[in-house]
Amino acid sequence: MLLFAAEKRRNLQENYVMDAGLCHGTAGIGHIFYRMWRNTRMLEFKNAADYWMNETLKMAKFEDGLTGYKTWHGKSGWINSYGLLEGIAGIGLALLTYYYEIEPTWDECLLLS
Repeated sequence: MLLFAAEKRRNLQENYVMDAGLCHGTAGIGHIFYRMWRNTRMLEFKNAADYWMNETLKMAKFEDGLTGYKTWHGKSGWINSYGLLEGIAGIGLALLTYYYEIEPTWDECLLLS
């Protein structure tokens, strides 16, 4: 199932990926594939992590956003968020872990370790 997702599920609109948050956005998806790559060293997971982390960088497009990022909150629209799950704290943590190839022991709180 993860291999299928790694290779086939890369369309933001079709998969309802609206923002970069760790909980339900591009950084979270990228982090899951990064974790799978660290655990298996399978190239498919590394390629998927690369794709989703690049999409995360593209999401930093808001001039009035926190470091360019905003969180989609449905009826409330786009909002600034500092938090771990939906905000820049989680996005930053995922990006730093990925780019420095750090063992993400912090993701135990997400039941990924």
